[in-house]
Amino acid sequence: LSFTSEDTNVEFKNEIRLRWNRIVAVKLFITHCAIGVWYKHIQSKIHKLHKLLEYPDFTKSETINHVLKVLTSSLKKIKKSGIRTSNIEEFKNNATRFFNIILTSLTFNCLQTENIDEKLNDLIMDLVISRENSPSSDRERVSMFTNDGVDPSPAFRAYLLHLLIKQR
Repeated sequence: LSFTSEDTNVEFKNEIRLRWNRIVAVKLFITHCAIGVWYKHIQSKIHKLHKLLEYPDFTKSETINHVLKVLTSSLKKIKKSGIRTSNIEEFKNNATRFFNIILTSLTFNCLQTENIDEKLNDLIMDLVISRENSPSSDRERVSMFTNDGVDPSPAFRAYLLHLLIKQR
């Protein structure tokens, strides 16, 4: 490949970064959420995540919302499958780890500006403080997943706040 301008080079690098982020996100989902007893129940969710993340920009709220949508629909499918409660709790823990890695590695490490996107900031703050009137209040919250919307331990919310403060 030859490049005639700096702009073309930057566009090419951005394209490669987006494709790589998609591969990494799907790989992380498989290794954290689609293993063991859950695989047969959420195999279709792997394909859904891959499709939703065609050109993922993890610094935007839309991409993070796609990830949350796949995680919550995976949990619902697992709950309906009749898997033991201990396995459901293990899935929740693995999904939380997956989401933390996505935020750390693909969102905050990829931010090239000083300021976080306002919609993404609002989404993360909604997860931290569990706003009742937030657009995402219909899904179970991240701890990732509690029925009452409040993480029984403050660890996940503190982690999100730390990421936000570090970015500012």
